[in-house]
Amino acid sequence: MRIFNKLLFGVVTLCAIGFAACNETPIDEPVNTELSVTLERLSLEIDGNGGTYDIGYTITNGINGIDIVAEADVEWISNIRTAENRLYFDCEKNFTNKEREGLIAVRYPNYSTQTIKIKQAASDALTFEMEICDIKTTSCSSKLYPSDKETPYIVYMAEKDYIMSSQITNERELFQDDYNTFTNWAKQYDVTDLESFMYLNQICFKGDSYITWTGMVPDREYVIYAYAIEFNEEGTDYTLASPVSHEIVILPTHLFSDIEFNVNITVDGPKATYEFEPLNWDGKYYIDIYQEGDYMYLAEGETPSEEYCKQVANNWIGMINIYMQSGYSAEQLINIMCLQGPDSYSETRLSDTKYCMIFYGVEMVDGLPQVTTRPYVANFQTEKVEASDMTIDIKVENCYVRVADLTITPSKDEPYVATFLKKNDLPYSDNQQIINWLLDYDLSTYTGVVQSSVVGLEPDTEYIALAFGYYGGVVTTDLFSYEFKTEPEGVCENSVIGITHNGPYSLAELEAAMPDTYYNYGMFEMMGSYLMWAEMETAKQESNVFMRLYDPIAVTQDRAAVEADLKVSAPKDHIAMFTPTNDQVYVLCGVAMDYRGNFSEMYVSEPFSYAFSDENKRDINEFLDKMGFEPEVQAEPAIKMLSL
Repeated sequence: MRIFNKLLFGVVTLCAIGFAACNETPIDEPVNTELSVTLERLSLEIDGNGGTYDIGYTITNGINGIDIVAEADVEWISNIRTAENRLYFDCEKNFTNKEREGLIAVRYPNYSTQTIKIKQAASDALTFEMEICDIKTTSCSSKLYPSDKETPYIVYMAEKDYIMSSQITNERELFQDDYNTFTNWAKQYDVTDLESFMYLNQICFKGDSYITWTGMVPDREYVIYAYAIEFNEEGTDYTLASPVSHEIVILPTHLFSDIEFNVNITVDGPKATYEFEPLNWDGKYYIDIYQEGDYMYLAEGETPSEEYCKQVANNWIGMINIYMQSGYSAEQLINIMCLQGPDSYSETRLSDTKYCMIFYGVEMVDGLPQVTTRPYVANFQTEKVEASDMTIDIKVENCYVRVADLTITPSKDEPYVATFLKKNDLPYSDNQQIINWLLDYDLSTYTGVVQSSVVGLEPDTEYIALAFGYYGGVVTTDLFSYEFKTEPEGVCENSVIGITHNGPYSLAELEAAMPDTYYNYGMFEMMGSYLMWAEMETAKQESNVFMRLYDPIAVTQDRAAVEADLKVSAPKDHIAMFTPTNDQVYVLCGVAMDYRGNFSEMYVSEPFSYAFSDENKRDINEFLDKMGFEPEVQAEPAIKMLSL
C-alpha cells in the first residue's frame, strides 16, 4: 500500500502546447533581383527520437558580414544557429503518440522569407496499458502493464484542481512539476542516489505494477498517470523518455444522514462553556468551530447546503490524511479525535465575536473514518473584554553568561503574554508601538506565576523581558518590562572527560518498538543509515552538554568552525541517539556548559565507523534500555525568547 503524499495534485491535460506561427514582417523595400538565398531543402522528415539536424544554404550577392536569421514556430525545435553556410537546429523527442509539424522561418535583409517544414514521426517509446479497479470512497487501485518490462517508469496520482491551478498543460510541464517534487523530497533527506530513493519509495517501477492509492476524497476528480524515465549512469538524475499515459478517476460519495444534538452554550467574556448531548446518534462524532468571516461560518438560522456537507467531509478527510501520514492508524484517530455520548468543555475564544459550532457523525467507511451525517449547527457570541488594572512584576535572578532565571508575577489571576529579546532588537521605544509589534508574533499565554530557567543567551549582552495582559484577543494592560545584562564569558568550571558510543542498531526495529514516536524511521535504514547511541562523561554531571557527529576532515581543516557550529546546536542529554550513514567515518565532538553558561574546551573522539547489516546489528532492547525511554512528564511552562 502506498501513502499518497502529493495530496493536492490534479488531472493532466495531456496535450502539446500549440504556438502560433511567427508573423512575417512585410518587406517595404524592393526585392534585390541580384540577391539570392538558396536553401538545400525546404522540408525534412525526422524520427520521433529527436536530435541535432542541419540544412545547407548559399547566399549570392549578399551584404558583407550579414548572415541569415531563423526562428521556429514550435517549442520542440530550438537552439537554431549557423556555421559555415549550414543551418543547425535541435529537435526534442516526440512525447506524443502522433506525428507533428513545425516551421522554421529563414530571413535575410531585402529578401523574401523562406520556410522549412519539419515533420517529426510519432515516438516509439514505452507505452502502457492501464486498468483502474477497486474504486472506493477514499481509495482505488491501478494495474499497469508496460510494453517494455525493463524500462523504469513513474506512476503517480494528482487532483484535477492542482493541475489546473498550476497551469500544467502538457507532458513536459507535468514531468517538470513531478521532477521538482521528487528531487526536493530527496534533498530533505540528503539523498544523492536518486534512483534508489525513487524505487524504495515506490515512485519508480519496472515491469507490471499494482498500486493501491489512499488518502483520496470522495466525489473528486483524480488522474493516475505514468511515463517512462531514463536515469543517468550515476543514478543522480533522470529525463523524460515516453509519452504520458493516464486515466481519470472520480470516487463515489455516500449519502448523508441527519444528526441532532441538545446543545447549551454559556459565555463569560471570551470564555465559552459547551454542554452537548447527541439525541439520535450513539456513534462517534466530531466538533468544528468557525468564527464569523470564515468561509465555513454559518449564520444563525442558515441551513447547511449539500455542497457545504461535502466540504465538511472533504476537510475532515484532509485532516485525517495528514495525521495518518504522521504514523497514526485510522482506528487510533477515530478514538483519539472523536467524542461519543454527552460531553462538555470550556475554552477561550476572541472577545465579542460570533461563532458557529458544528457537530457531525463519523464512521469507519472503506477502512477510513469518514463524515456520514449532515452537520448540526449551534451559534453563539462571546462577550466584550474590558481593560484590567492588573500589574505584572518581572524579576531576573542568577543571570550569568548564557543562563538566567526569569520570574513573572501578575497581581491578578488573569491571562498575559510574556517574552524576552535582545534590547537592540527592539524596534520601538513607545509602549503601544511595542505591543502592536509583539502582537504580530505567536506569543505564548500564561496565567499565575511563571518561573523559567533560560539557556542560550549571549555573553555580555543587554536583554529586555516584556509582558502585558492579553485575553480573548484584547490587550488588557499597559506594557511591563525589565532589562538585564549577561556576564562576560569566563573560564568554564566543567569539562568533558570522554564520549563513549555503541552500535549499530536497526532503525526499522526502533520504529517497530516505538511506532508513534519514530514513525517511518525504517525508511532511513533502507537508504543506508543505522542507529547508535553516544554518552558524554563530564567532570560535573549537572550541566548542559552539546554533542554532534562530524567528518574528521572537517575538524582537521577548521576546528574553530566546527566548535562554533557545535555551540549553537540544540543541547542534548548526556546520553543521545544518532542516525549516521553506514560505513562512513565520523568523530564525536562535544562541549559542556557550566552553571554560569561558560563552555568547556571541545572534546574530539577517535574516528570510528559502523558497518550495519542484519548479521552484525545489536539487540534493539539494549538500545532502549540504554536510552531509558519512559512516559513523558508534563514540563513546567517556560518563557520563550522572541524569535525574530
